[in-house]
Amino acid sequence: MTLALKNDCPHRTTIFRLYREFQRHNFTLEVAETEGRPQTSVTEENITAVRKMLDEGRRMTNQQIEEILHLYAPAIHSILHDHLHVRKLCSLWVPHSLTKKQKTRRRT
Repeated sequence: MTLALKNDCPHRTTIFRLYREFQRHNFTLEVAETEGRPQTSVTEENITAVRKMLDEGRRMTNQQIEEILHLYAPAIHSILHDHLHVRKLCSLWVPHSLTKKQKTRRRT
């Protein structure tokens, strides 16, 4: 199977699981909805909530955001850096697009 499908080949454990389900007559080709937490907590709702928090006070820490929004650190990191394009500078969240002059003015 690996020779024919190369990188698109399902993992060995997936094949064993599907075979067991087929043997038990539980086999369907339809994708079942999974329960549990969503794949990612980086949603538009959470991005908007973090943006509002930063607008209220730029001295917000990652831990404070975690406690208020009940998000994990990697999700907060992704929201701040990948979506809002801000970084921590002298304990303030500063947009990446500042010029050098603006950055030095913020430090003083």
